[in-house]
Amino acid sequence: MELEALIILGEKSSSYVIANDVHVPIDIDRVADLPIVGGTYSKVAIFKIKESRRRLNIGQHVDLHIALPIVQDVFPIPVEALYNGRRIYAVREGRLRPIEIERVGEQIIDNQERILARSKMMNEGEYVIASKLSRAIDGQ
Repeated sequence: MELEALIILGEKSSSYVIANDVHVPIDIDRVADLPIVGGTYSKVAIFKIKESRRRLNIGQHVDLHIALPIVQDVFPIPVEALYNGRRIYAVREGRLRPIEIERVGEQIIDNQERILARSKMMNEGEYVIASKLSRAIDGQ
């Protein structure tokens, strides 16, 4: 089994699975993307059932529902805007300025992957270079 991406959940989330039309509360440990065919993925999860009287079969297919905690001051950026895994370039006063970011997650909307990031150096309303530049440097 080849895993494409792995998410380790640090904080407990309000999560459950639906199996045979029954909601089963769970504590999630890990969630991963498993490639199937032609760019299609399936989620694989490792979790513990909260109620000991509930039973699921190992490998049983279930509907997984995860409610993650809200994270403040996060903004989406295109994957192409990321340099060296931790830097983006903002346009300030007509010049490129490097901004160190912290990656806090990912989102995919309409087959467009974006990185969810935050940075104390980023200001609301600033423009970010959203394509790869061959040798990006700051504009000083």
